[in-house]
Amino acid sequence: MIHQRQVKLLYRLLQSDRPISVGELAQDLSCSEKTVRNDLKKAERWVRKHAPLQLLRKPGVGVLIEGPVVEKKGLLRELKRISVESPSPQDPERRQWRLIRTLLEADRPLTARQLANRLYISKASIHLDLDQVEGWLNQQGLQLVRKPNWGVRVKGDEKAWRLALSRITEQLNAPESAPPLKKPQGLFAGDVPAIREAVRRLERSLDYSFTEEAVTNLVTHIAIAIRRIKQGQTIRLPDEELAKLKKEPEYAMAAGLAEQLSRAFAVAIPEAEVGYIAMHLLGAKVRRNDPADRSGDDLRSALEKIDKEAVLLARSLIAGVSEALDCGLREDQTLLLGLALHLHSAVNRIRHGLRLDNPLLRPIKADYRTMFETLLTVLPELEEKWGISFHEEEVAYLTLHFQAALERLHGCSEKKKALLVCTTGMGTSQLLTAKLNRLFPQLRVMDTVATYELSPFLQNNRPDLIISTVPLSETGIPTVRVSPLLTENEQERIRSALGERTVSAGAGSRYPVIRSLLNEERVFLRVKSETGEELLRKMGKELAAAGLTAEAYTDSLLERERLSSTAIGEGIAIPHGDPRHVEKPGMAVASLEQPISWGGEPVWLVFILAFSPEDKKMTQRLFRELVELTDDPEQLKRLKTIQDPSEWVQSF
Repeated sequence: MIHQRQVKLLYRLLQSDRPISVGELAQDLSCSEKTVRNDLKKAERWVRKHAPLQLLRKPGVGVLIEGPVVEKKGLLRELKRISVESPSPQDPERRQWRLIRTLLEADRPLTARQLANRLYISKASIHLDLDQVEGWLNQQGLQLVRKPNWGVRVKGDEKAWRLALSRITEQLNAPESAPPLKKPQGLFAGDVPAIREAVRRLERSLDYSFTEEAVTNLVTHIAIAIRRIKQGQTIRLPDEELAKLKKEPEYAMAAGLAEQLSRAFAVAIPEAEVGYIAMHLLGAKVRRNDPADRSGDDLRSALEKIDKEAVLLARSLIAGVSEALDCGLREDQTLLLGLALHLHSAVNRIRHGLRLDNPLLRPIKADYRTMFETLLTVLPELEEKWGISFHEEEVAYLTLHFQAALERLHGCSEKKKALLVCTTGMGTSQLLTAKLNRLFPQLRVMDTVATYELSPFLQNNRPDLIISTVPLSETGIPTVRVSPLLTENEQERIRSALGERTVSAGAGSRYPVIRSLLNEERVFLRVKSETGEELLRKMGKELAAAGLTAEAYTDSLLERERLSSTAIGEGIAIPHGDPRHVEKPGMAVASLEQPISWGGEPVWLVFILAFSPEDKKMTQRLFRELVELTDDPEQLKRLKTIQDPSEWVQSF
């Protein structure tokens, strides 16, 4: 039996006359690409059983269902029957999010029976789910306490509690057809309009605007704070931290906001809670209210409004990346201003422990691997100097800013007018704008607006095309919805909207760089290993023995893995260490007898890479080919079955 999300997936494929990328399907279904790939496997088996149709996955093209139209219509009727007659099993992941939220919002222990009644599932399912959610709660710094004849309750620091509740709220409110701010925020839905209006009122007094994502986060955190204060649970901040916060301009803003909220909700907001709101204001993602094009006095004036530490850090980071990639980014004033503004928020988030989830982390690591790795190489020296540590979600946001700058180096002429609607922030919008300018020289991006700014903008302007990362109501203007990374299928939809046809490129050799680096003497099949560290130490010795690396390379492999997992999906990991310890480029490969956990993901195929810092273009092509391999199910199937290293190499 297939569940409701898989039914929707098949509906989408059966009603399409073109291949659809996994990224587009993930966006349509509001889930991860990994979830889509897993669903496709189940859906493919179900289709084979019920109709003479083929569900095809074409690497670099997309997914489609091939077969007679009459059979497709018959399968659609069967899907409708399933939707009506069969109850849809709730997505286990979503059910566990709901369980966590129920536990976090409870003010007393709850028994398994009470939880089962609230979530409409069996007690047995509750016990199984509790085992799953306990690990997640531990990662948030919280403890799940379970006692017989007493019940289940979450314990932990109030700050960690609120951050966990905000993450759960974000997961449960993942946008499907409505913009995030229009969605109810859990049990405090009634509080949202007043809080949102107070935040917008504050925003109107500033020289900059919050991103829509930031407004959503601020509203959620404040709503949670008000509910917890009413429950008698308040934040405690060390005197030293509170004293530092009071020196920031954001503290005065938070005090004014707290005064409004105190009146609106008839609740006394303690001083520490004002400091907590100030922390979130300091860490909120912002965007400029003025045009991106600046020079001379305008740029100096804009930079003076950002704290000097953020500007200095931005200049240092730009210098480091420019040197590492041997490219001229130092003169890109748009990069400097956007990066400094972003770092102001990011550094404050890091210092106050406000970890920001990045829904684009996985595709950014896949599509812009070279830039992501470059930043991981450049950042440690700056982190030590500034006393901060960037986690991978923040590094991914930085990647967007720098990738946008690289895209701008390919500037083009402009013709038709396009309006970009984007909710996630400057890095994303700049990257999209730069890619659009490069890929579509016939387009000129007039401006980037948030959804609430769209109607006022259209009253005075008439674009030829609207390109949006979120669903929009009808405007009477051709509109194309895209993901922030602008996939090939999305590019094709833009071309269609512009009334153009494309010519497909020849296939050519698929994996020339991988093939050139493979050596059957360093391909190990059906390897037994319990952990990633054990495997890396073993394979590091093989690289050193082959004269490809120095012995110190193994330690750098482990250190790099601690910074950010190198798993890239479909059971593949691509660990690599410090290029300074590489004698000559090459790789070793381990195909595991049993998958092992790699950064929380099951991995069965590991490419241990050794590349020279001098050959940047080869490194970029190598990353691109490895990512393409994750979307090549036929090749992966072959690699799993081949048992001879020579044949394994030849398969590329």
